[in-house]
Amino acid sequence: MASMDGSGIMAELEEQRSLFDQVADFSNLLLAYRKAARGKRFHEDVATFDYHLEGQLLRLRDELRSERYVPGAYRRFTIADPR
Repeated sequence: MASMDGSGIMAELEEQRSLFDQVADFSNLLLAYRKAARGKRFHEDVATFDYHLEGQLLRLRDELRSERYVPGAYRRFTIADPR
């Protein structure tokens, strides 16, 4: 791996920051929510999140930007594949 000079490192950091800003953008978070909620609108936890959607997404965006976001615990589930 070639070593980077100071300007190369700064360019890489700027590129990473730009990508992170795109991920944490409100419109991207809204799109991600819509994809994740597809087919689950009537699940209680999804309906509750949806009821407070704007506030939830703004809080998530702020937590991501301030590096305070902590993901929740994983939930294990079984998928019944009818094939």
